[in-house]
Amino acid sequence: MINNLNNSNNDNLNGKQPPVVKDSAEDEQRLEDMLTRLDEVHLQLRQLRSALPRMLEPLTVKHSSPQATFAAFMQSVNNTNKEVANFKDAYSSLAEGPFQRVRTSQNRQKSLRQWRATEHPDWADPPDRKRRRAV
Repeated sequence: MINNLNNSNNDNLNGKQPPVVKDSAEDEQRLEDMLTRLDEVHLQLRQLRSALPRMLEPLTVKHSSPQATFAAFMQSVNNTNKEVANFKDAYSSLAEGPFQRVRTSQNRQKSLRQWRATEHPDWADPPDRKRRRAV
């Protein structure tokens, strides 16, 4: 027993820390927050599907002059550009969150089966946030 205590003291002196036990509730809350961020980014992506039609809409409307048409078109282009920039920022913020966790998990388990949308027909339905947050 004294030998075991000496070994653990030596490990602490050598910079090795004993494994920290994670609180499962804290880990679960962190995962829930990551899923919420992922849902928000997914919704932004779905809104970008209509970006081109919204951007081109001023060209389909009759304006009083070509300058007014051009000004309306440039305004819609700027708005779309802001939406794309916001999406890029949100997507890049996910790199250190759930995507990093997935990469490390996949490196450990090479035999994971790929997810198929056909196996989950309701994957695109908005989640019930109350159900997810229920404790």
